Amino acid sequence: MDISAHSTIGSVVSRYYQTASVFESFHLDFCCGGKRTIEEACAKKQLDTMPVLAALAKVIDQPLQNGQMPFHEMSAQELISYILTNHHYYIKEQGPVILGHLEKVAMKHGGRFPYMRETALLFDALLSELLAHMQKEENVLFPLIRKMAVLEESHMDTAELAEVITHPIAVMEAEHDVAGDYLHRIHALTNGFTIPPDACTTFRISLQELQTFESRMFEHVHLENNLLFPMMTNAAQSATESAS
Repeated sequence: MDISAHSTIGSVVSRYYQTASVFESFHLDFCCGGKRTIEEACAKKQLDTMPVLAALAKVIDQPLQNGQMPFHEMSAQELISYILTNHHYYIKEQGPVILGHLEKVAMKHGGRFPYMRETALLFDALLSELLAHMQKEENVLFPLIRKMAVLEESHMDTAELAEVITHPIAVMEAEHDVAGDYLHRIHALTNGFTIPPDACTTFRISLQELQTFESRMFEHVHLENNLLFPMMTNAAQSATESAS
């Protein structure tokens, strides 16, 4: 295995996507926290690095299962298409449904489970943040990335685009941190989406939906923070250096 405690989590997941489940099992953030080394992330959680590295080695040595996507081999345009169809669409369609379930639980069971009232409010704020965030990506950043990719493929000058593309990328990364904070707070409030023994069907479903939403957000942010954005930042840097 060519990774160590000094490898960044993002670089590991970018190369071996199947390791995402390992980091999730140890509650190590591989999306917003992808720039931390394994050692740094473990220290923050007061974990020994050896079991983490052993679990990673076991997963890496196993062949990929059918259906797992080779994200690290995708082009910028392929990543954008995947993000739009598998993540933006999901948030737009399922986000309001999940919010409706949470509001129903908060209204009917908020007296006994007051944390669900706060959970509903946090998810409402998170969803508003994400909808505005995705609009910026779809209307500003993604068209810039696509245009730059086309110019690169045609061996045309990209220096002008390189000067402007890094700022919206930085803005999107900052907004990912905000969304990550909402998710961490929801995770903590619900005790890791633990379902109370006497929970009604809507209560149980809403927590299961939140858990799925968190998992999908981890992949969503990982694809952008650790693959798409570095790819374009490196391209912009190369274009700027070639022009100077």
